[in-house]
Amino acid sequence: MQNYLSQSARRPETRLLAAISGLWMSRLVGFAAKLGLFEAIAVGSGRVPEIARENNLAEDALLRAFEGLATLGLLRSNDGCFSLTEDGRLMLPGAHGGLNHMAALWHELFDGAWAEFETTIRTGEPGFTIRHGEPIFARVGRDAATAAHFDGAMRGLSQLIAKDASAAIIKRMRGAGHASLCDVGGGSGFLISNIAEEYPEIDCLLFDLPQVIDACRAAVQAQGVIACSGSFFQSVPQADAHVLSNVLHDWPDDKAIEILRNVRRGEDHRATLFLLEMMLGGDSEPLLARSTDLNMLVLTGGRERTRLEFDTLLAKAGYSVVSVEPVSDFSCLLIAVPQGKI
Repeated sequence: MQNYLSQSARRPETRLLAAISGLWMSRLVGFAAKLGLFEAIAVGSGRVPEIARENNLAEDALLRAFEGLATLGLLRSNDGCFSLTEDGRLMLPGAHGGLNHMAALWHELFDGAWAEFETTIRTGEPGFTIRHGEPIFARVGRDAATAAHFDGAMRGLSQLIAKDASAAIIKRMRGAGHASLCDVGGGSGFLISNIAEEYPEIDCLLFDLPQVIDACRAAVQAQGVIACSGSFFQSVPQADAHVLSNVLHDWPDDKAIEILRNVRRGEDHRATLFLLEMMLGGDSEPLLARSTDLNMLVLTGGRERTRLEFDTLLAKAGYSVVSVEPVSDFSCLLIAVPQGKI
């Protein structure tokens, strides 16, 4: 596979040109996902004239788009016939990792928010709110298509970390003798359902907004998960332990502390808090952490954080961090306990 953003180029100007023009290829992938081109190749002959005709596309432009996707390692060409590579198959709807949904979000929502970056960097206001006139979670809450892509992307993210995260959480739960775990802001419940399957001895709860729970209640209950609805800015169900997966990075510090304090009110002094987040800084900084930090600035006003920033944040909510371990290429599991428990 060729690396479009090659770091092996000898001249720094070449490396910078690749970085500057990276937006072109990002948009190419987004349009390919929107137009269903990956599915068209997967189920058809892979020949450009046929795909162009069936999808009302310009043949020469489509050929050049396919050549661009091949440069990214998503397609391969054999005598004018294109097929999906192993990486390309990850762009199919329903594939592991939810990347098709992520590409759609970038193409339809995130790209416009980033167009407002100058205003964001001058004012600190999220580019999404500037562009669309409402916060991103308001859009997700009222627009079914956006919600479907958002849920698919978040579910895919959970798929990438669930195996290692579940094993680490279950190990700690058993060691502490905990009997219940609540996934706060857990979306469609992929992570907590995975834990319920692996560790059926405990009570597993999923907590999210009413419209989110309504959409997944039957599915998670079939997995033995108790579904609860509400807002983590008001209260959180009581449990021996709570897990928040990629929740805090959506919010600035004051809102994150508010969430954590509500979680703390739902625990006793023996409780454990699990946080799945990217962590900035150090030799083990996860892949994509810096770019995701900027994306949170533009989309939500949230942020990724360093270990020191997590320590400070959690201390203000009554917790102490006891350990941190990587659970994927881009995520860490922070384990915290109520202050005074260590």
